[in-house]
Amino acid sequence: MNKDQINEKLLQIQESSLNSGGYFQSHLIKKENNFSDCLTTLKIEFQKIERYNNPTSDGKYFESRDLNSIELTEIQNWELELRKEIKHWTNFELIDKTTINRYNQTKIDEAERELIHILKSYSNDFRLFTNHGKFDSNFAIWGDHINKDLYFDFMSYVLVIHFGWSS
Repeated sequence: MNKDQINEKLLQIQESSLNSGGYFQSHLIKKENNFSDCLTTLKIEFQKIERYNNPTSDGKYFESRDLNSIELTEIQNWELELRKEIKHWTNFELIDKTTINRYNQTKIDEAERELIHILKSYSNDFRLFTNHGKFDSNFAIWGDHINKDLYFDFMSYVLVIHFGWSS
């Protein structure tokens, strides 16, 4: 898996979009063993982050930090879901002169096609999941204040494609 190639395409998409805060990026999480499922792999990864080890702070419970609140849903058409998220996150911004002048739908479409081609080169040998629970990956290394993560579950790793916005 060439994560740098994927990040290059995600950066091209973001730099041509209205989204000037947060990050579009990917991360690879190696599975403990090839038999780990996506949910187990994510929980192991998030346990490495202190704020997810204890979902309470000053006596207040935060469901968004509780690993038990991760609820993965499998997406049957990964390509359609990826296109939908790219469309949403490239238009997610307050429009001002800075962002409106850089918006280039042609460049977004080209980088999107190239990203999909890269993912297809892995023979569709993965399953795609998203989190529909209350859990928030804001404190992960790829986190943003507002975000959406797509989890591509391969045999030996999980590829996280992250879309985000931060103030």
